[in-house]
Amino acid sequence: MPPEFTSQTTNQLTESDNPRAFVTGAGFVLQGAGMIFMFGACGVWLFSAFFIEKADTPVDKWADYLNSSSSAAAYITLGLVTCLVGGIGLAAVGVGLQGEKPSSGYWAMGITGLMAGLFAVLSATLFLREGYWGIGLVAASLFVGSVGLFLLASYSAGILKKHPPPPDLNDFTDDLLEEYRVKRDERRKKFDM
Repeated sequence: MPPEFTSQTTNQLTESDNPRAFVTGAGFVLQGAGMIFMFGACGVWLFSAFFIEKADTPVDKWADYLNSSSSAAAYITLGLVTCLVGGIGLAAVGVGLQGEKPSSGYWAMGITGLMAGLFAVLSATLFLREGYWGIGLVAASLFVGSVGLFLLASYSAGILKKHPPPPDLNDFTDDLLEEYRVKRDERRKKFDM
């Protein structure tokens, strides 16, 4: 068996082939999670008038939202806006991570960190008030999911920092063209024999 087909060489090629493959996969996960957050918020918002007290009555002043009778609607609105805007942001940075954009990891950390912080405050507020245990558990589960996405984003940002993507191949420099010419001439010599 030729030496280039040994298992050791094959393992070395697969391990160092693309060190940013995890980042691409994390981009798919973040994009999918963003879609779930976004469409979930739209679905809950659409049917919120059926299960939230006073959600169908208009409020004249923002201070009225903080009254004890309509505070559940205010908390759920905050959670829905966080899910909707955060989901759109996660979908955007997920596409950036799939394209291995260097700053996408930090943007993903920022978005998931903000979402986790807002869901932590929201769940703590709902647990401290009486009668909002169901909504508080939903907010707590969204907090745990956001923390998981934050860990995924921070690991992806670390990979992108350690293994930066190659320069943009659409920018043609003289060095890049010369490297291509040399490789092309080597291939021609190899296959002409």
